[in-house]
Amino acid sequence: MSAKPPADKPPEQVLAEAPLEVLMEALAKISGQIQGKTGDALRAHVDTVKGQAASLIGKLELDEFDHEAKQGVAAEVDKLLETVSTSRTLAGDAIAKHRNQISDAFRGVELEKMAEGLQLLAAWLRDPTNEKAADAQTLIAHLQEAMGTMVGYDPERDEAARRAEIKKDVQASLDNIFRGTPKKA
Repeated sequence: MSAKPPADKPPEQVLAEAPLEVLMEALAKISGQIQGKTGDALRAHVDTVKGQAASLIGKLELDEFDHEAKQGVAAEVDKLLETVSTSRTLAGDAIAKHRNQISDAFRGVELEKMAEGLQLLAAWLRDPTNEKAADAQTLIAHLQEAMGTMVGYDPERDEAARRAEIKKDVQASLDNIFRGTPKKA
C-alpha cells in the first residue's frame, strides 16, 4: 500500500508543507536506491546524507546570522556617526565632513574587522584634540588599513556576490550529498 497525499491537497502542496527532515530522508533514500544501495548500506547512506544536510543547513544559518550581525553593527556605527557629527565639537565637525567614507569602511567587512575599526574610532574620539579633529583623513586611513580599503564598495553587488557564493556552496554540498564524492581513478 503506497502513501498518497490527502485527496483535498494536490501533491505539490503536500510536498511544500512537508517537514525538511522528511524530504531529506526521502531524497536520501531515492539517491541511495539510484546508486544501487540496499539494506544496511542504504540506511547508512540515508544517515550520512541526513547528517550532511543538517551540517549544510547549520552552515547556512550561521552565514545568515553573521550577515545580519554585520548589518546590525553597521547600522549602529551609522547611529554613532550621526550622534558624533551633530555634537558641534571639532571631532564632530571632522566626522560630519567624512561621515560617508567612515561609514563605508564598516560595510562589507568581517565582524572582527568591524571590531578593530570601532576600537580605532573610539580611540580617536577619546582624545579629541584639534590636530585629530582636523585630521579625519588619518582616521580614515587607519580604518582602511585595519579593515581593508572600501574603494568601489557597492552593497548591492556585494549582496549579490554573497548570495552567489552561498548558492555555489549549497550546490556543491548537494552534489556531494546526492551524487556522492567522485571516485578516484
